[in-house]
Amino acid sequence: MYCGVNVLRGAFRLASVRGNGPLNRSSLLKVNAVRRCGFSHTPCGMSFMATFRRAGYLPARALGENLAWGQAELGSPLQTLAAWLESPPHRANLLSGRWRDLGIAVQQGRIFGHDDVSLWVMEFGRR
Repeated sequence: MYCGVNVLRGAFRLASVRGNGPLNRSSLLKVNAVRRCGFSHTPCGMSFMATFRRAGYLPARALGENLAWGQAELGSPLQTLAAWLESPPHRANLLSGRWRDLGIAVQQGRIFGHDDVSLWVMEFGRR
């Protein structure tokens, strides 16, 4: 998925983003909360900033987040990127020049009562 994001950004003449440990931890915290509490940027009643703070990414100048889930092939990295590109707010995150850092988490299995699901959290940041 990291490579796909940077290939996409390169096609639009945007700088690459780099994997970031704290954003990866934040994404993992968020994917776990989404899986437990439902598909939301504020699952389990937590604030949007909670996982960024807990993972040690703050302070930051800019933050963004994309969530997705899909069954079987619809949850693949390629299909997930394609779906985000079709959604104006998700596309804006993918193609923003603000970002320098990227964190990604995915969980697969029986999620939201469906089998063979991939649940994605992608977080963008700039310190």
